[in-house]
Amino acid sequence: MGALETAMGIIESSGVLSLIRHQRTGRPSTLSAKAVLSALLALAITDRPLHLSEAARLIYAESSPRAELGVTGADPPSFPAACRRVAYRFHQITDALHLPGIEIDPERLGAIEDFVNAILTATVPQGPHSLFGLDATCVPAFSRGPSKRTETKPADPQAGWYVRDGDHRDAPGPGGRRLPRVAWALEATVAVTGDAPVLSVAMAMGIPGHDPGGTGSRMATRLWALGHGGAYIAADRAYSNADPGNYHLVLASMGFKPVMDYRIDALGIQAQCQGANLVEGGWHCPGMPAALVGATADHRKGEIDSQTWQARIAARVPYGLVPIAGPDAQGYRRYGCPAVAGRVQCPLRGASPSASAKVFDPPEIPPPVCTQRSITVAPSVGARHFQEHAFGSPKWAETYAKGRNAVEGMNGYVKDPSHQALAAPARRRVRGIAAQSIFVALLLSAANLRKLASLAEKGETTPRRARRRKEDIADYRPS
Repeated sequence: MGALETAMGIIESSGVLSLIRHQRTGRPSTLSAKAVLSALLALAITDRPLHLSEAARLIYAESSPRAELGVTGADPPSFPAACRRVAYRFHQITDALHLPGIEIDPERLGAIEDFVNAILTATVPQGPHSLFGLDATCVPAFSRGPSKRTETKPADPQAGWYVRDGDHRDAPGPGGRRLPRVAWALEATVAVTGDAPVLSVAMAMGIPGHDPGGTGSRMATRLWALGHGGAYIAADRAYSNADPGNYHLVLASMGFKPVMDYRIDALGIQAQCQGANLVEGGWHCPGMPAALVGATADHRKGEIDSQTWQARIAARVPYGLVPIAGPDAQGYRRYGCPAVAGRVQCPLRGASPSASAKVFDPPEIPPPVCTQRSITVAPSVGARHFQEHAFGSPKWAETYAKGRNAVEGMNGYVKDPSHQALAAPARRRVRGIAAQSIFVALLLSAANLRKLASLAEKGETTPRRARRRKEDIADYRPS
């Protein structure tokens, strides 16, 4: 099957044609939206630039199934006329999704995301996934940014400056200094599967560094609608530092479990509830030694080595509160004292001969966690920092690295200049967030198809692990 036939099948199965709403005026069009979108996706699949002139060439000069594409009329037009037809039809599609202008209202943004995610989802095989990676990547615009020196305005006013540091916003850095700008760009937030094959499942476009928590929540909502609720979502510090009501609690409401890192100013004790301390994502006994509480901060400062840090992280385990129940329907969780469970020896709870860990400095006035059989923690308490896996533990490191490597790898995969070349703005020259959202969705879809085709050629459903040993008994197997 050729690239154009494959592209037509994806556009038809995605259902995006039913999402296009525009006012019909004048004579009936001889060029369908299906033809334009299919041609652009075919260009992405065959590693060609997403130029409207190339789409016109593919439709009128290279393609054979013109009737199936929805192209009517007698003889093909001249090439300039064909380019005008394709450009006019493409702008009809983008205008139907987003009215021209700088401001982007949420309703229109939702329409754009519904459209592009329908295309992307059509390239992902159905199946449960237990882990996703979430991250934003720079999408340079085919436009220069504004300049105060020359008093010029950008040709694409819906983009913004992308800086490499922090959360990528064009904002003052430490000491008020201006952070170095990378490009006048948009930002694509992408959710990818954490297990093989790594595929892009959901995406959204926006201004760099603008509301990463809200964008991440929209990604999680789309994953939840696809039936992936309850999975782990690994994301970097831009999301772990988001407003809890805008990100963490939204994820928790759908059963998602965040896996995240912390900034250096968010280490140690992060929240308290009835005497219990939330230490780097997990609820712990208030009598846990200070050396264990500050282990990660000491490691980041270079005061202890990695081996000592890992030993102290492991030593935290007995001091962790014991989960009893939850989260319930309202998100509340119940925890018990680790001394009652026999994990630590505490003077306030009596002897625990089987426990090697000890509480040397119990609170002078015992709080509820030290006197009651259990405490109940509301979902909003410590929501910004809470996570299922103990921070720094081998399980946390494995899950976090897997999710983060998956999304960073996919970002690099789709930016490969010999294939989709997402980082090359000259290959997608139409400006505006609606047009760029469509282009990025088509490039991510093409990258998904390229990965699936590579696996099919090898006769595999999942990638094989790289061989590290010099001998393999399979080398002696008769062919």
